[in-house]
Amino acid sequence: MPIFDTGRWPSIADRDDLKDVISRILDAGPNFDASFYQAGAFVGGFACQGDIVRLSSAAPCIDASGNAIVTDVTFNHWMILGNTCDMHRVDELRSQIAPLVGLAEPLQDEQLRALRRYEYSRQFYVPAWPDAAEPKHHLVDFMQIVTIEKAAFREDCARVVARLQFPAWALLHACLVRYLARDDGRFD
Repeated sequence: MPIFDTGRWPSIADRDDLKDVISRILDAGPNFDASFYQAGAFVGGFACQGDIVRLSSAAPCIDASGNAIVTDVTFNHWMILGNTCDMHRVDELRSQIAPLVGLAEPLQDEQLRALRRYEYSRQFYVPAWPDAAEPKHHLVDFMQIVTIEKAAFREDCARVVARLQFPAWALLHACLVRYLARDDGRFD
């Protein structure tokens, strides 16, 4: 008997439960976008999971030949996906971030509705944050998660510009779990 089944692997998390959690978070308040971010200064002196960071950089990746490259696109904002405790620990030198991709405006109503209902598993919708230079819609691209040296925050290369409130942070978690633990879909 083989150790691993070669058929389709199921999700590690129940898709319907995650969909329900996402819906309950979104339905909890009348205007979820308006309460997405914390107001005022950021307390604690370190970056947290879910923070929006101003950092102009292209994304590194490995190309089809197995060579390390840097993409042609420069992203100006990123979201921290690494755990807050790892950002705070001095013995951890790195964490994970993903770029925010600005969406071409104007969006059609059905496109914006799908984004605001978090219907896509590979992206996380991010509404404009307070004091954004360009108040437009963004997506965090989970397919471009990269490692960052935490020293970039101490050297002022990366600066936190917005911090999520708890419901938005919980929504980020539900969407990350949905992305990372979805069924493999290899035969779709």
